Amino acid sequence: MIDRIQRLTAYRRSLELLQSAGILSVTSPLLAESSGTSASVVRKDFSSFGLQGKRRGGYAIADLLTGISAILEGVSRQGVILVGCGNLGQALLHYKGFSEGGLAITAAFDTDPARTNPRGRPPVHPLDKLERILAESGASIAIIAVPDHAAQKTLETLAAHGIRGVLNFAPVHLHAPAGVHVRNVNLEMELESVAWLASLPRSAEHLERKDS
Repeated sequence: MIDRIQRLTAYRRSLELLQSAGILSVTSPLLAESSGTSASVVRKDFSSFGLQGKRRGGYAIADLLTGISAILEGVSRQGVILVGCGNLGQALLHYKGFSEGGLAITAAFDTDPARTNPRGRPPVHPLDKLERILAESGASIAIIAVPDHAAQKTLETLAAHGIRGVLNFAPVHLHAPAGVHVRNVNLEMELESVAWLASLPRSAEHLERKDS
């Protein structure tokens, strides 16, 4: 289900681009190409959520956007908090793509007093204010961008105070408590994977893509 929701978000972005170009309808192969998936996956996703198209005319983009937005509406209204305001945390804090997608960071936390700014937009609070602010905001999603040695404890603290979804940028795989969903994003590992693929001869790269 998580992967399907992620694909819906990708579909919505592709559809918005197509609509801005004046395109009124789209076929599953075209949407698949622009979203990085396959036409059969697009059709299965839409069928599972009751998004209908025409057999030959494809899908009306306006109708798809309305349907997808309704599905994602509950997700987009949730506030997001950020823990860790170092270099990566600062970049995430000021990334406008979150708010444009409807998932705005409403508050951030850090242990370094030099990084806190309760009057900022969004505000950055001392970590000891976490429990009170979570209770007030009711946020259920968090981003972790702390050093690796502090990540697991941070996750456990967040889970104890109601956080149910976590995007982890700390360079360590986290073990999620029951009822908490964690997506681990290791930038170093991803970059090493890309570097390895880029070093392959073209023939080997073709085989790698075929196997995957």
